Amino acid sequence: RSRGIPLTEARALLTAAFGGLDDAERDVMHMVWHGLDLAEVAAVLGISRPDVYTLFTRARDQLEASVGVLLIGWSGYGGCDEFEDMLYGRDNKLTPDLRARASRHIAKCGVCADRYRQQMRPSLMLCLSVGALLSESADARAAASHAPNGLWE
Repeated sequence: RSRGIPLTEARALLTAAFGGLDDAERDVMHMVWHGLDLAEVAAVLGISRPDVYTLFTRARDQLEASVGVLLIGWSGYGGCDEFEDMLYGRDNKLTPDLRARASRHIAKCGVCADRYRQQMRPSLMLCLSVGALLSESADARAAASHAPNGLWE
């Protein structure tokens, strides 16, 4: 599990972070989250395994960047007016464009880069792993007892 991060908080964070992905990245991550392996994702999308692996790798990296942007924004610490102005009025809604602009800012701003390193601790990175996503999908399957027979297959 998320090791030290409450499960509901980790789910909320991942759900919000998905907003920072483009449509193709979001599709791949949703399929992985719901238990498909990359070979199955490739079959669903009708693309090669190497192409789906490249897409998944990019999606995972963008998801990590989205989580970092959200954690800095949610921390309420302050210290960088430019970053806070970027997020002002967004109501924790992340878009691919905002994620990209905020990530570029974090890379060049010492204050935000320090906050990013503090927020993206190893325990959080465990909750973003493929194994954690698959564990979450197993929990979702168990909770969806009302789903029609054969849905998960």
